[in-house]
Order: sequence, then C-alpha cells, then structure tokens
Amino acid sequence: MVAPAASIRPVLMPHGSAEYALMAVAVTIGLVGLWWGWRMTSRMVLVPAARAVADTGFGRVLLRKYYVDEIYDALIVRPLLRLSDEVLWKQADQQGVDGAVNGAAAIARGLGRVGSWLQTGQVGLYIVLFLAGALYVIHEVIR
Repeated sequence: MVAPAASIRPVLMPHGSAEYALMAVAVTIGLVGLWWGWRMTSRMVLVPAARAVADTGFGRVLLRKYYVDEIYDALIVRPLLRLSDEVLWKQADQQGVDGAVNGAAAIARGLGRVGSWLQTGQVGLYIVLFLAGALYVIHEVIR
C-alpha cells in the first residue's frame, strides 16, 4: 500500500541527530519542571484550613469558583424546585392525579357496596332472583 504512494512522492525522513536533540530538549524541560515544582512545594508549610487566613479579593472569587454554583442555584435550581413543589406536586399530582385515582377508588367502593347487598349468601334468594330474571326474559321474548 505504501509503495504506490512512495513512487508518486517519496517519503522524506529526517537525517542526522535532529530527532535526538529534540527528544533531549523535551525530556530536559520535563525534568526541570518536575524539579522546580518539587522545590517550590517542599518549602511551603501547609496550614490547616481552620487556621488559614480568610481569602479576600480575587482569591475569594477563585475559591468560590467564579460563583458559578451560586448563580446556577439561584437561576436554575431554586426556580425549578419552586415549580416542582407548587405546580407539579401540589396542583398536578395532588389535585389532578390523586383526585382521579381517589375518584375511581370511590366509584369502585360504591359499586362494591351495591354488589355486597346482592350477595347475601342465601342460595334460596339466588334461585328466586334467577327464576324472576328468567321469567322476565321469557315474557319479553314472547311479547
């Protein structure tokens, strides 16, 4: 696959020690950065947060992460919580959904009471009602 492309335009590889010099410079810069960082942090005496001096000015802005969380809370979270609490929960859920469910339950409970009046457990009454219904149907068919 490379041969046809190489026949059109030959691949030029760097010659000499340029690559080695660039690698040496990159490694040297990295090692110097590590050494310098270690030297800068090893001299510091870390103070516990309880005894540290309070941040002021731009240090406070950085500590508070540019107040992004506070702005997000005020503009997005609190209005969304208020909407969820007042509109979605108290009105839509409690009045709408719960009202429909409780209404359906009340209807089912009322039908159950009516059905319980018809189910007395007395077989003789069931037979009389069955015969009365059968006679009514026969009467309607004959008429």
